[in-house]
This record gives sequence, C-alpha cells and structure tokens, in this order.
Amino acid sequence: MEIVANWKQFPSPEQEIALAHDLLKGIPWSPKHALTILPSVLTIQTIVHLLETSKVSLKVGVQDISASLENAQTGNIRAD
Repeated sequence: MEIVANWKQFPSPEQEIALAHDLLKGIPWSPKHALTILPSVLTIQTIVHLLETSKVSLKVGVQDISASLENAQTGNIRAD
C-alpha cells in the first residue's frame, strides 16, 4: 500500500510537522507500506529529518517548481 500526503494547502508549518508525527504513530507500518509526502517548502527539511529516523519506506517531493527563471507563476516557487 502506498500513502501519498499532499500538504500544499495545509494551514501551518507546525500542523504539517504534527501530521507527520501522527502518521508515523498512527499507522502500523510494514515493509509493504510506502509513504510519499509532498510538504510545503517551509517544512521539507524538518519532515525529511523526522522521516529518516523512522522505519517507513519514504519518498519526499516538492510541488510547483516554476520552469521559468524570469519569475515564478502564481503558486509556484522559483527553482533558483
């Protein structure tokens, strides 16, 4: 089973981190489980560190990186 958590519109960094803690505590993980988290850029380092210390098969990604170096589109983040 793969669980994908897309937190683009989650209300606050504190709530994102709390949700990551809850996911790790609340689900009986096994080698058959995989977790993909797409947190906001504000919490990605904290979330990655938290999940690296777990025994969960984990993928982390980011969303909406703008392909344009001129400017970011609404809702995008500049890659540079």
